[in-house]
Amino acid sequence: MSETIMDSIDARHASFINWPPAGRLDPPRMAATGFYQQTLGSDAVSCFNCNVSMGNWNDVSDLIMEHQSALVNYTWNNGTYMITVKERLGSFHTWPIGIKPLLIAIALVGVYHSNKMTDSVTCFCRNLALRFWKKNDGPV
Repeated sequence: MSETIMDSIDARHASFINWPPAGRLDPPRMAATGFYQQTLGSDAVSCFNCNVSMGNWNDVSDLIMEHQSALVNYTWNNGTYMITVKERLGSFHTWPIGIKPLLIAIALVGVYHSNKMTDSVTCFCRNLALRFWKKNDGPV
């Protein structure tokens, strides 16, 4: 499946056909975490964002930890993947500038607050950082 169409949670969830493992690694959780099923009937999945492929899941598999281990140089924020707008918005709880409408726009384009001591933000998929925001700056 093409990664370009897998940026939607609904599209990723729909890819899970005959998903073999039962238990906590269910299709809704896998899709919400950024994964889609590679091959029908197998447990091989790919991340829509970083393209890492993983499989051979078991009852004690920890999706986030295994994803982090597979990508040691990947951007993580306190163990959170920052894949959802809600996660990214939550990272702004210590944002030093009171520009609330800007924060929503920043989170919507894939950026999270990455340094709690500054106004530094990082794109969750490209690992590019920006800082020194001004009141009328926009995310794009």
